[in-house]
Amino acid sequence: MDKIVRKSAWTLFVTAFLFAALLILSADLISMGGKVETSRITDDDITVRIRRRDGALETYQGHNYPGLKYGDEVVLSIAPIGQERAIEHGTLIFSMYHCRIKVYVGDQPVYTQVGPPRTRQSGHRYYAVPLPAGYEKKTTCIFARCDERETASASPSYQIVPDTRDMYAFTDNRIPTVVLMLTGLTLSLLLFTFMG
Repeated sequence: MDKIVRKSAWTLFVTAFLFAALLILSADLISMGGKVETSRITDDDITVRIRRRDGALETYQGHNYPGLKYGDEVVLSIAPIGQERAIEHGTLIFSMYHCRIKVYVGDQPVYTQVGPPRTRQSGHRYYAVPLPAGYEKKTTCIFARCDERETASASPSYQIVPDTRDMYAFTDNRIPTVVLMLTGLTLSLLLFTFMG
């Protein structure tokens, strides 16, 4: 019995070690020794218009604006960022509290949140919206409506990052972590078989 426990502990150790090594190796392969390119959207890029439930209109420059209450709507207009700040296959990353979201690039809808959240929100809801080709020459608008009976606040930041299509091509459209776990488990079982 003691021998089986030692073999199981050894197998668990080898599996954890191989999994950690594969994660480090994959991070190196994916980054190719470079830094992930991002494009931060500044306050100069953003104009905010709020329509309150009572019909009042408010305008702000930058991403900081007063909280929204139930029935309020906000439109965040992000000015064209230009070719020098564009990222190929860019994805817009931001977060919101207690809102329903629609995102347009020019007059093209690129994201509409459908269906209410399944559970009560206890923090920011994060969004990753892929942007179409040529987005850097057009105004991107985020429409948000506070339709939950909670106060909604502004996102702390907006940025454009590369999307994951290269990673998914690398893993044959499977989730990278699952691929690495299966690979690590397979290698550890082979080692356990030959060492036993």
